[in-house]
Amino acid sequence: MERQWFTDYLFHRKQIVQFHGVLSEPNPINTGVPQGSILGPLLFLIFFNDVHSPLCHCKIITYADVTVIFTSSSDIDAIQSSLSQDLDNLSNWFCDNELIFNLKKGKSEVLLFGTGKRLNLFQGCQVKFSVNGFPINTTTCYKYLGMHLDPTLNFETHFQKNYKKAAGRVNLLRCIRSSIDTFTAQCLYE
Repeated sequence: MERQWFTDYLFHRKQIVQFHGVLSEPNPINTGVPQGSILGPLLFLIFFNDVHSPLCHCKIITYADVTVIFTSSSDIDAIQSSLSQDLDNLSNWFCDNELIFNLKKGKSEVLLFGTGKRLNLFQGCQVKFSVNGFPINTTTCYKYLGMHLDPTLNFETHFQKNYKKAAGRVNLLRCIRSSIDTFTAQCLYE
């Protein structure tokens, strides 16, 4: 009896979609955990805990559902080879565990880090990666846990993006300031 509630929690669930006031028929959910549930994060961590196991050459960092795989070398071909092999291994692990890579721009991207001098040496070399034949976007700025990382890690991009965001919000507050009282303006500012 004790196991039955947990089985029912993970399986035998159905979902309904509402669109323009019309409800769909109930459809079974075969994978995942209920969104917003108390046990969801713990079950995800247990489920995702061995994501590192298929990696042979690279290291992995995970934080909640953000995962970064990386390697380092002064040889661009070694980087390409190591990451390609481990992306294939990881892709197989994802498939075996009924997960998918999110290959949308901003979700799965490749960024090569190094000194300006080292990166200039690789200018002619194009690193290209794919998962199951679908290319992974190469970028020069990646947002990781709120930080905008650029290839030389000088944080100029991060500062500029945050300045632009703050300036836009202050300008919006300036535009509406004459229409709101001091208390509301202070709340919006904070």
